[in-house]
Amino acid sequence: MFKRIKWLILATLIMLPTSALALTGHNGDVVILEKDEVINGNYYAAANIIEINGTVNGDIFIVASNTIVINSENINGDIFAAASNISIKGKVNGSLRLVGENIDLIADVSGNAMVAGQNFRLDSDNKLDGHLTFWGQMVNVAGEVGRLEGAFESLRLSGIVNNDVDVYISSDKSKETLNISDEANIGGTLYYKSLKELEINSNAVIGGVSFNEIIKETKKSGFDKGNLFGWIIKLFGMLVVGMIGLYIWPKFFSKSYGLVYKKPVKTFFKGLLLLIVTPLASILIAVTVIGLPVAIIVMMLWAITLYLAKVMAAWFIGKFIKGKLFKNAKWNKILILTLGIVVYILIAKIPFIGGSIIFLVYLLALGVFASIFKTKRN
Repeated sequence: MFKRIKWLILATLIMLPTSALALTGHNGDVVILEKDEVINGNYYAAANIIEINGTVNGDIFIVASNTIVINSENINGDIFAAASNISIKGKVNGSLRLVGENIDLIADVSGNAMVAGQNFRLDSDNKLDGHLTFWGQMVNVAGEVGRLEGAFESLRLSGIVNNDVDVYISSDKSKETLNISDEANIGGTLYYKSLKELEINSNAVIGGVSFNEIIKETKKSGFDKGNLFGWIIKLFGMLVVGMIGLYIWPKFFSKSYGLVYKKPVKTFFKGLLLLIVTPLASILIAVTVIGLPVAIIVMMLWAITLYLAKVMAAWFIGKFIKGKLFKNAKWNKILILTLGIVVYILIAKIPFIGGSIIFLVYLLALGVFASIFKTKRN
């Protein structure tokens, strides 16, 4: 169990904020699944660069700090991926869940695609049978999709949308915002919300157009596009790390909730000590030249543990809700984790009381990590 924890740490490093990553100076490895390799089951990987050329008969869960390239005609499951640059070629017999800055889809996809990022492009020779849902800056659809929806700054459409287009457009630059070419074909209605009515290319084939104006509020809303995008990134990041954790550390996740349930007070104070004592101890260690490298390592591990505790806290919330409201329902661990993450994020947004609840659960999660470290040391 502990031999494989390095992969969870690496995945966590990728999901940490840039300021935390700067402390590590970590250079990841290259992970390559060769063309002749076959994975019968789910595939997990975390690295600097990931290449998948072989066959995967299951879902793919991958995170990379730099680049992900999938080039295979035999991806027989869903893809969950997060990286700066993502390129998917070939064929995917499933759905996509992607987070990245630049995402290129040069593949035929039988399911849906949920994408969050800066730029997304669907190649002209490829088809996405289901819905394309995109949150980000710019989406370029040159191929064919079943339906298009989402929130972004600009859309370039030169391909085919078989059903409706339903989008929220935040930019007010009419020439760049909704660029629909003469070759574009929308089988359904173009529904769009924007700050003002935009020019729609009359040469394109469109079933109908419906415009709703976005009214600017004088008081800044607590839930704007930036917040929405931040929610998506946070949810996806926690979910990927949590799924990897459930895969490589299943017994720890299974036993952690029981530990908190049996000894909540003791676990709480262990978490509080871990939160306060660790940085103080690192400062004392760093006083000497010899102790400085040790202090840096301790702080790195502390930062990783702080992030992992968020995921563990969400797991506790999901387990609690499942046990109280859906006791007889048969849920898998991923569904419980997803529910917990969503509720964790929602509770954190509640003024005053929300922060207190999250802090309490968070300390319980830290206490669990303190207990496991103690067990390992003994």
